[in-house]
Amino acid sequence: MNHRDRVTTAEINVTSDRELTGHRCSTSWSDEQHVYFMMQFSKPFKKSGIYKGGILSDKRKHGKGILLRSYVTFDTQEGEAVYVKVGISAVSIEGARKNLEADQAGWDFDKVAFDAKQQWNKELSKIEIESKDSAMMRTFYTAMYHAMTAPYLYQDADGKYRGMDRQIHETKNFEYYTVFSIWDTYRALHPLLALIDRKRTSDFVNTFVTQYQQSGLLPVWELGGRETSCMIGFHSVSVINDAYQKGIVALDSIAAFEAVLHTATATHHDMYKYRPARSGLEIVSLFRYAHGWNDYQKHGFIRRSRGMQSVSKTLEYAYDDWCVAQMARKMGKMDDYRKFIKRAEGYKYHLDTVSGFMLGRSRHLVKHFDPAAVTIDYVEGNAWQWSFYVPHDISGQMRLLGGKERLSGMLDSLFRASTTVYGYKHVDVSGLIGQYAHGNEPSHQIAYEYDYTGQPWKTQAMTRRVMNELYRDQPNGLEGNDDCGQMSAWYVFSALGFYPVCPGSDDYAIGSSLVDKATIHLESGKQFVIRANSNSKTNVYIGSAQLNGAAYNKSHIKYNDIMQGGELEFNMTATPNKTWGSDVPVSKIDE
Repeated sequence: MNHRDRVTTAEINVTSDRELTGHRCSTSWSDEQHVYFMMQFSKPFKKSGIYKGGILSDKRKHGKGILLRSYVTFDTQEGEAVYVKVGISAVSIEGARKNLEADQAGWDFDKVAFDAKQQWNKELSKIEIESKDSAMMRTFYTAMYHAMTAPYLYQDADGKYRGMDRQIHETKNFEYYTVFSIWDTYRALHPLLALIDRKRTSDFVNTFVTQYQQSGLLPVWELGGRETSCMIGFHSVSVINDAYQKGIVALDSIAAFEAVLHTATATHHDMYKYRPARSGLEIVSLFRYAHGWNDYQKHGFIRRSRGMQSVSKTLEYAYDDWCVAQMARKMGKMDDYRKFIKRAEGYKYHLDTVSGFMLGRSRHLVKHFDPAAVTIDYVEGNAWQWSFYVPHDISGQMRLLGGKERLSGMLDSLFRASTTVYGYKHVDVSGLIGQYAHGNEPSHQIAYEYDYTGQPWKTQAMTRRVMNELYRDQPNGLEGNDDCGQMSAWYVFSALGFYPVCPGSDDYAIGSSLVDKATIHLESGKQFVIRANSNSKTNVYIGSAQLNGAAYNKSHIKYNDIMQGGELEFNMTATPNKTWGSDVPVSKIDE
């Protein structure tokens, strides 16, 4: 029972000659993680024993402590199989028993394997692809599988779950989930599920609102019903807004907006109140988080002197504020809209129009810097990777830089720069093409920004390069941490040929479809088909396109175009057609 995390308490019970039960509570990244279990065996065991504190007792039927182990032995014939099945719960041993009974009543192993395969085929077939490249097919469906493994269902078969307030609750109107790596997954994973799994997306939103009601704030990075305060931003707001804009309604939209608004206006005192730290690491993390947040609310940006990661935090808070504004506008709450759309422009405080980079500042912008250096100003990246993170106002950034040509030139420089990265904690900067770091999330939308500059052929070439060079059908086939499916969701979208640069918008930027044909089976029963005619490793450019048989000259496509069903057809060529895609996606703040 004592492995990986620091165990605070554990229990093992030998309840019969076919069954063990128990409980383990541990703390590490997330504190107070409870796992109750119930193990059943297909035949009686001959002997059993429990080690407690290193001392073995064959007669002991119950053990409680930390250094706890148990064993069972069987009389078997040569080649005989003994089966074991395990139910788990975060609520109780009885909950684990009910879960096991609901999931698996019998002992037919082949049926279990068959049923699992059928269930996964059903899920993976939400997008059916065709291609002459079998390795790409394996890579695609591996990515689909990764994108569907988290978040995890966290309630028992009877609807009971352990809440953020450490109490046991019961839900009947939605399913309660856990493991929200939101800093990573709001970018592509959640938008992907909003496309092919609206039911689960609604459950995620209702889970967030419930967690807010139990803890006082929306989650930042939730694990096992506990807040880890890991990473930056408050991107549950992005997931809620993206779902709301796409008609995926929570049980109570007013309550959802209340959660969004309160989290976006919380004081640093609220953070200490609602998320009391229980370890030295948590205290430091919460202090830095609250300190910078207070500065942002007061000044519109975070000063270098107010903690680490000031540039990255300002940029992500500004995007989150844009999400709050969009939700407020759609609800007719115009005072809130005006407040947060103004805050959404906070990125401008860090933009140095001379160099083009987002820089740390106190009273003035930092003057002497190396964009390849990972410094205290950035989270898991450097000035190269973070200077393109304005997904909600790319037009505003281009205007300040002097126009589309300037941003396009900076993108060219990014991909051509030396791959040298050095400085503070650069371990997460991986999957490099120049200074583009695909192995970590802040770079994921960058290749699609060429579309916004009117040069979609560069997006087509670069997204193909990333897919071909940085994804493989091998155990080491990802150039970084998948982060609960985000890297894989990027591949799924990009292989289809489009990507959500700004979650919460209804626009997808178009890239270069890697598949010959893809059929998205929507929950409404409709289908959206994507074809890439004459597709090959050399034919990576879009020569022309048709949507439902009509000529299509847009380098972007709307969410509703997909949800209505139909067919998008690309005619691929080996040379770029620089006249196609003249109707570009737009991301801007008008006010």
